[in-house]
Amino acid sequence: MKRTAKSKDIAIVEFRVNKERDFANYMKYLSHPGHIMWRNFLAGTFHGLGLVIGTAVILTILAFVLNKVLGEIPFFSDFTEAINVWLDQNVNQ
Repeated sequence: MKRTAKSKDIAIVEFRVNKERDFANYMKYLSHPGHIMWRNFLAGTFHGLGLVIGTAVILTILAFVLNKVLGEIPFFSDFTEAINVWLDQNVNQ
């Protein structure tokens, strides 16, 4: 029984061609170590920057919510007032 060309066979051929092309691109990429170091440096920088900005945003939102929720309780309102006084004294110098 003869096999006819089906879309499945065409997909396998295209996959093999793309796989060989990807391998050639990967080998070209590996042949330039400076490019690898620069790309990894940029990736690490932006990961760190995203971590810092994300943490700052989340902590700001958390502080705002806690201030609104716990601001009416005497102990917490005194504590937040003390923090605000300390921040005013040390940050605005």
